[in-house]
Amino acid sequence: MNPVTPRNAAASTAPRPGTLAPAARADVSATGKGNPDSGRGVRPPASADPVAVAPVRPGAPATGGGTPGRFESDFLWMPEALRKRHIGESSIKLATEYYNQRGRRMSFGAVLVELGIVTPTNLTQLIASHHGLPTTSLANIRIPADVTRIIPPTIARRFRVVVLRRTGNKVALAVSDPSIPGFSEVISILTRHGINEIDYHIAADAEVLAKLDELFATKADVSDPGRFFDLLVTDAVNMGVSDIHVVPEETLTQIKFRIDGVIHPYRVVDGAVRESIAARIKMKGNLDIALKHIPQDGRAKLVLAGKKINLRFSSLPTLFGESIVIRILDQSKGIVPLERLGMLDDTKAAILAAANAPFGFTYFVGPTGSGKTTSLYSIINTLDVTNYTMMTLEDPIEYEFRNIRQTEVTESLTFGLGLRSLLRQDPDYILVGETRDKETAELSMRAALTGHTGFSTLHANTALGGIARLIDIGVEPSIIIGAVNLFVSQRLIRRLCECKEPHPQSAALAEIHGIRLEPGQSLWRPRPGGCPKCNGNGYKGRVGLYECRPVEPFADVIVRLGKDALRECEALARKLCATETEQTGSSIFRTLRQDGFIKAAQGQTSIEEVIAQTESEDPGPGTTQQR
Repeated sequence: MNPVTPRNAAASTAPRPGTLAPAARADVSATGKGNPDSGRGVRPPASADPVAVAPVRPGAPATGGGTPGRFESDFLWMPEALRKRHIGESSIKLATEYYNQRGRRMSFGAVLVELGIVTPTNLTQLIASHHGLPTTSLANIRIPADVTRIIPPTIARRFRVVVLRRTGNKVALAVSDPSIPGFSEVISILTRHGINEIDYHIAADAEVLAKLDELFATKADVSDPGRFFDLLVTDAVNMGVSDIHVVPEETLTQIKFRIDGVIHPYRVVDGAVRESIAARIKMKGNLDIALKHIPQDGRAKLVLAGKKINLRFSSLPTLFGESIVIRILDQSKGIVPLERLGMLDDTKAAILAAANAPFGFTYFVGPTGSGKTTSLYSIINTLDVTNYTMMTLEDPIEYEFRNIRQTEVTESLTFGLGLRSLLRQDPDYILVGETRDKETAELSMRAALTGHTGFSTLHANTALGGIARLIDIGVEPSIIIGAVNLFVSQRLIRRLCECKEPHPQSAALAEIHGIRLEPGQSLWRPRPGGCPKCNGNGYKGRVGLYECRPVEPFADVIVRLGKDALRECEALARKLCATETEQTGSSIFRTLRQDGFIKAAQGQTSIEEVIAQTESEDPGPGTTQQR
């Protein structure tokens, strides 16, 4: 056993992404004794777990804890920290029961995240604040090759630890929780490597795991670059990858897959051959291999196992070489039917009513990658384009439709210029890929007011935030209420794999989050370790969350307050949601999180995933009704 005693503790000031702040340091003595001259009480990891584990209550000393020079168990301090942050006693009690039920084999913080009581980001901040340690982002940090093998991969993953750097007998560690049970095993390994001083940094659990996957990724066989590219694309298509990332670093190139919105390491390419790999990929994408210092875009089509695949290539010069991203569009999948998007019945009815209105625009809002284009394609696929004219203006065209005239935006053909020309083509329906500027917005409004039905997207966090976005662009509030029918905010969250299992604390968890369960009904969670179908992730595919806001109920507030109307509109939406839920048991005015809770009750996703992917809010009425 090698307890660690801190030398000093730094303030928990978060550094810029890609940098490391000064951290709390700790001495590791070869004899296992702590430094008698230690500073204030930052306690590094406790000793190995006891053989027998008994349930404990908040505030009670954990077995094997309390020895000077160790990080105390988070169970000893976290309940009180939660109370100070106004977390209810019922939530703390539920977490305690579940923590004891699991035999303390996971940290108390991990229990809080699984139950949706705190978000992963909040947990990281809580741990760093309590221990007086700095936080760090691992996303853009380069790890020296000579330190990656100090801690074996299995141990590093089990205890969520990344060695950031080594200088003589000192190391810097990024950990998600230094009080995780059994962390003394890491200290023993470091001691055997002659290390007697540690700088601790707190990082988000997901970032630690992602960095470990990246560091320990399998090296690729690139003896035949052409064959390597074919295998790369084949694996990506078979695994349901949306994007392939080829990321050059100082001595190697990382190849990563984006699956269900999450980046996963795939292979590592040695630096000596990465230029030949980059050249082969550029050739496949019809890019000029001689141009390495300017961005390029390209396309390719191929057939794999009878599937028609469209590839979009983007290259960008970076410090260590060309970064290449390949977007995969599986044309054989076709347009996703509206019924498979995950819309609840009232959401679908509201969207279809707006789509079939005689005039007016519908805006889908959300960040990049939230599924806005997929939803719009599904909606226009329901329209009668045989007897009416449908025209689109896109950047780029992702899927090809029959009986729809599609135009792609270019450097010379902007959305504004394209929309002016499109409106002279006598369309009935219009789809504008994105509303980016005042010209495009005003032309869209004019089209709506002259009898056209249209669709577009905006970058905003909430449905009502779309109103504020249009006003910021320069559209008059009075024009918005006359030309826009509906704003829809959207997110994509991971869908539970078929290997999912019932959550043992379903009833208490539902009570905390205001979810109504029928007798015998359970909430669900991902199976630990998953199955072959989900590649061990516990999730496979994604489902949409939707927040609908018809404009009409908010018209008076929008005209009266203009760009300052957002807060009052949000309050009105909560009031409407409460009233409708009380009267009918459901409401179209529910939030994204409330929509997610309903899908969690249906077994489509987990509470943890809903909490992680939606903004904090007061759920209020409307979260309990299932449809």
